[in-house]
Amino acid sequence: MPEIKWRAPEYEYQPKDISWYWLVAITVIVLDAIALWQKNLLFAIFILIAAAVVIFWGRREPQQLEFKLGDKGLYIDKKFIAYDLLDGFAIKEDLFLKKKSRLRPGLKILLPDSQKESVKKHLLPLLPEVEYRESLAETLAKLLKF
Repeated sequence: MPEIKWRAPEYEYQPKDISWYWLVAITVIVLDAIALWQKNLLFAIFILIAAAVVIFWGRREPQQLEFKLGDKGLYIDKKFIAYDLLDGFAIKEDLFLKKKSRLRPGLKILLPDSQKESVKKHLLPLLPEVEYRESLAETLAKLLKF
């Protein structure tokens, strides 16, 4: 079985305009005002730190990764995920790999349209095809442009 290779960003980047930053700032001001009104200084500090992290992550552009499907598993740059650790796969907009682990149940990988059929043909003999539904967290992340 031939290897299938492609390059893709580690996640789908959504550019943020100035209104996104204003929304973060207004949310921080409101939550900090509530925290200070309740005399909860620790929560107010936590909100400021969380806002800094959200802004940092929101500005970060994804790295380009190299993906390779082989006979034994998936390589993501130099990291290897064996098919034995997976329960199944789904291909919709992206490639979703369902893991056997309960802590991290799935892995979503951006997949070019030109590779979808070849990836599906490669994976079908190795893993069962599963149904994939976007989680609430993924829906919220898209809504919040993450």
